[in-house]
Amino acid sequence: MIILAISIGVLVAGILLLKNSNGNDWKAPTGFIAVFVAAVVLFMMAVAFPVNYLLVTSDIVKHEEYRRTINEMRNRVFEANPVEGAAIFLKILNTNAAIADYKYWNERIWDLWIPDKIMNVKPIK
Repeated sequence: MIILAISIGVLVAGILLLKNSNGNDWKAPTGFIAVFVAAVVLFMMAVAFPVNYLLVTSDIVKHEEYRRTINEMRNRVFEANPVEGAAIFLKILNTNAAIADYKYWNERIWDLWIPDKIMNVKPIK
């Protein structure tokens, strides 16, 4: 959110510098650079926002499916084959680490970029 506000502020400042410039002073190149940088940042945010939002939402759905599958298979696999049990344990560990990472960043500066549904996801035990 802070990056978005700063980018919009820089864009507005750059446009004002360009409007108030007579063409021979420092305002024109500074305004052009500010508008260009802010426009690039805003474009990248506009592209990255839906992609990131969809990826996190997809990971939430995968996490719920992992939870369901692991709960069904847990007793059978651990007793039958300890190697497969270790593989499942590793998958649980990686999934829980990804969810914890999303929760951490959702509470920080990237709150807008990560769906709030992530806060309701429980780790697999």
